[in-house]
Amino acid sequence: MATFSSSSSSNDPPPPSFWTHVETISLIENYSEKWQSLDRGDLSVADWQSVADSIAWQCEQDPPLETATRSA
Repeated sequence: MATFSSSSSSNDPPPPSFWTHVETISLIENYSEKWQSLDRGDLSVADWQSVADSIAWQCEQDPPLETATRSA
């Protein structure tokens, strides 16, 4: 069983956010659609970004801040 420390410093990253049911369904639907359009092939970085953008748009949120590619 995992235990969590009650003490945290101001430098600790925020806890991970969990996906809502709507976001999860959107991910599954968008991934499935993209995967089918690629004849069940692997998704490229650009494909994953397209999926992420679709989820953000459908869930009326801002596009994700981090993507599969990061600038240095």
